[in-house]
This record gives sequence, structure tokens and C-alpha cells, in this order.
Amino acid sequence: MILYTPLPPESVFPSETGENMEMKTVEAGSGVVTLYRNEQKQWVVHALQSSDPQDYLHSACQPGAIWNQSE
Repeated sequence: MILYTPLPPESVFPSETGENMEMKTVEAGSGVVTLYRNEQKQWVVHALQSSDPQDYLHSACQPGAIWNQSE
């Protein structure tokens, strides 16, 4: 089965461990950053969606980076 969707797999398919990850989206630059909370209760960048190519060059917006922006 092929599923054509802009959503990440975590949003479409249930977690294998049965736990729900806490996620949120915030505006950054001219795009939107999707964050999730890790085991240490820190927000981690999951994905960036932006129409500006310069947004993808910021190290704070790259997947896996710890989000230190004000909430």
C-alpha cells in the first residue's frame, strides 16, 4: 500500500510501543517547525516545512537539534 500524504509517518501510523509522542508546531522564519519532546523533556526538531531555502540552512531548524527558542 502506498500512502501519498505530506504528514510524517508518526502522524499516520500508530506507535509500535503504544505510547504517544508529545508534538507541537511553531513558526520559525517563513516556515513551520515540528517539534517532539524527548525523554529529558527537551523539545527536539522533527521536521521543517518552509518555502524559503535559507531556513533549511539554520542549524537550529535541522532535524535532531534541541529547540532552545522561547516558547
